[in-house]
Amino acid sequence: MSRGRTLGFGALSPTRSNLRQIDGIAQMLIAFGASTVTLTIVAAVAALLTAHFLRQPDLAALSDLFVVDQRSELNPEPAERAAYLITMSATVPAVAVWAHIFHRYCGWSSIGHCTLRVGPFVLAGLLSVTFVGSSFIRYVLTGDPARHLDIGADLQTVLLVGLAAAVAIALIRWTLDRKAYGTRTFFGKGLCQRQIMRWLSVAVCLNVLALRLRSAPMIYGDPHFEAVFYSVSQVVAGKTMLADLPSQYGLYAEMLHPLFAIIGLSVLKFTATMVVLQGLASFALLWVCRQLIRLPWLFALAFLTLLMFVGSTWVDTVYNPSGHEYYQIWPLRFVFPAISLAVFIRTATGGMVSRWIVLSAIIAGLALVWNLESGIAVFGALTGYLAVRAAFCGGPGRYQIVTQFLIATLVALAIVAAFFLYLFFKADGPIHPLEWFKYQRIFYLTGFGMLPMPLEPHPWMAVLGLYLFGLVGAITSYLRGQPSRTWDVLLYLSLLGFGLFPYYQGRSHDIVLSFVIWPAILSAFVIADRSLRAVRASAISPLVGWSVAPIVVFGTLMSLLWLSAVPKMFKMTYEEVATIVAGGSPLAEENVAFVLSKIGASKSAVILDPGQSVLFAETGLASAVPGPGMVETLLIDDQNRFIDALMRVPSRHLFIRLNPEGSVPHPYRVLLGAYRIVATDRNMLGYLVPSD
Repeated sequence: MSRGRTLGFGALSPTRSNLRQIDGIAQMLIAFGASTVTLTIVAAVAALLTAHFLRQPDLAALSDLFVVDQRSELNPEPAERAAYLITMSATVPAVAVWAHIFHRYCGWSSIGHCTLRVGPFVLAGLLSVTFVGSSFIRYVLTGDPARHLDIGADLQTVLLVGLAAAVAIALIRWTLDRKAYGTRTFFGKGLCQRQIMRWLSVAVCLNVLALRLRSAPMIYGDPHFEAVFYSVSQVVAGKTMLADLPSQYGLYAEMLHPLFAIIGLSVLKFTATMVVLQGLASFALLWVCRQLIRLPWLFALAFLTLLMFVGSTWVDTVYNPSGHEYYQIWPLRFVFPAISLAVFIRTATGGMVSRWIVLSAIIAGLALVWNLESGIAVFGALTGYLAVRAAFCGGPGRYQIVTQFLIATLVALAIVAAFFLYLFFKADGPIHPLEWFKYQRIFYLTGFGMLPMPLEPHPWMAVLGLYLFGLVGAITSYLRGQPSRTWDVLLYLSLLGFGLFPYYQGRSHDIVLSFVIWPAILSAFVIADRSLRAVRASAISPLVGWSVAPIVVFGTLMSLLWLSAVPKMFKMTYEEVATIVAGGSPLAEENVAFVLSKIGASKSAVILDPGQSVLFAETGLASAVPGPGMVETLLIDDQNRFIDALMRVPSRHLFIRLNPEGSVPHPYRVLLGAYRIVATDRNMLGYLVPSD
C-alpha cells in the first residue's frame, strides 16, 4: 500500500504540488455543504408531508394490546419515524448527485479557495453550536440536563472546562508549530505511543471491572438485568430460542450456551463473561485508535474520550454513582460493531483481499444472530461500503468489488440461515422465525418507550453531520480516483453510525445518545488527526488546523473527566469485589434455598418474581410454561396465554412473589381458582401447588 493511501487525505508530501489534493478537499467541502442543504430540505418536506398525510394511530386501541402496567409507556412517533427514514434513504442519492456535479463541473476557482478556508470552520461551527449549552453536555458534566452551569455553585466544573480549553489550545498550537513530521513522542520527550498503549490498556481494565462484575445478591430484581439474563437462564436449562421463548435483545443466549454448558451458569459467571466481552471489544477499539490516529497526544485524548462513553462510564461516575449495568448495550450491542471495525481496518490495510471480506461477512452474520439491531448496523456497514465502492469506483476492479459484495451478502445470510436450521433441529417442536424481531415490531410500530427528538440545536445533529461528512468525502475520493484508507474507514464508520443511530431516533434521551455516539467520536478524531498532520506537512493552510479546536476541546474535557473519576472507579472496584466475597444481601440466597427446598427432583417450575431469571439460573430450573420472562411480557396476549397455560395444565411447582399483605398480585389472582398457597418464606415468596 502506498504511503498516500495509508495517510488518508492524499499524500502529505510537501515536496510536490498540492494543487490536486487541495482541489479535492475543496470539492468535498462544497459537496458536503450542498448535501447538507439538500437533506435539510428533504427532512423538512418529509416532516410536513408525514405530519399532514400520515394518520395518527389510535392510542386507545394500542393501549389494549399491552398489559396494564406498561400502557403509560406508549408514545407513537409515526410521523417522526417516517420523516427520519425518508431523509436517511435520500442521503446516499443526494451525496452521489452533488459529488458527481462538483467532480465534473467545479475546478479550483474562487469558490474553491473560499470553501477551503471557510468549510472546515463551518463543520467546527456545527460541532460547537450543537454541543455548547446542550442538555447533553450539562448531563455529562453535572448529571442534570436541566441545570445550567453557575460559576458560584459549579466552580469546579467551570474551572475544569476552562482548563480543558487552555490545554486544547496549547496542544494545537504546539502541534502546528512543530517542524518535524511524524514524531513518535509526546511533547518531544517522555511518553511514546507504545507506553501510552500500556497505560490505556490499564484504563480499559479499570473501565470494565469497575462497572460490570456482579453476583446474584448484587443484581437480584434489576429489571434491566432480567431482560438480558432470562433467555440465558432458559437456554442453559434446555429451552430453545424462537421455539420456547422470544428474546428482546437477540439470540446471544444460544451462542453463549456452549460456554455455560462447560463452566456452568450463575450470575457471577455470566457477568464475568460480559466483562471479558466488553474488554475484548474495548481492546479492539484501542487497536483501531492506534491504527488510525498517529499523533500520540491526540490518540490518548481520543481513546479516553471513547472510554468516557463506552461502557456508560459517565453515567456510573457522574449521573448515577451507585453504578448501573446496561449489559444490553455494553457489551451486547457493542462487541460485534467494535470487532467488525477492527477486522475491516485490517481488511482495508491488506488491500481488500477476498478471504478478509469473507471473515468480515462471517462476523456480520454472527452479529445478526447475536443482536439484531447492532447486527443490521454491522451487516449494513459492510455491504453498504462494498456497494458504494462498486458504484463509484471505476476501472477494471469494479467486477471484483461487485463479486465481493455478493459474496459478503450471501455469506452473512448463510450464517443466519445455518443458525436457524440449528435451532430447528435443536427444538422439540417448530420454531417461530417472526419471534426473532418481535420486540422491534412492538417498539417501532406502537412507539412503546419512545421519546421525541429535540428540534433545538443538539449534539445529535453534529453526529449525523459527521457521518454525512464521511460519506461525502469517501464518494468524492472515489470519483477523483484517489481512494484512501482514511476515507474508507470514515465511510465504514458513517454507515455503522447510521445503523446504530435509529436506537436514539426512537428513544431520544441524552443517555441513549451516549450509547450510539462512539462512531462519531472516532470519526471526529480521525478527521482532526489527518487535518493537523496535513498542516504539518504543508498540504493545507495552518489556519485550517484550528478548525479542529472543538474536537480537541471536547476530547480534553472528557479525558479530564475520566481521569478525575479514576479514584471513584478504584473505589467501586474494591467495593464490588468486597461485596462479592462477603455475599451481599441474603435475599437472593434465601429465595434460592426456599425454591430448592420445595421442588425436590423436579427440573422445571414456574417462578413469578422480579428476580426470576436469577432464581432460574441459580437453581438450574427451566420454566414449566413457554413464553417470555416477566419483564419482557409487554403484550396482554402473552400474559393471557401464560395464565391460560397454567390453568389448563397446572404446574406442580408455582412460586409467586406476594404483596406485602400476603396476597397474590393482580393479574395472577385468577390462578387461585386452580392453586393454593402452601408456604411462604420471609421475603414473601409464595409456594403454590394445584388445588386438586
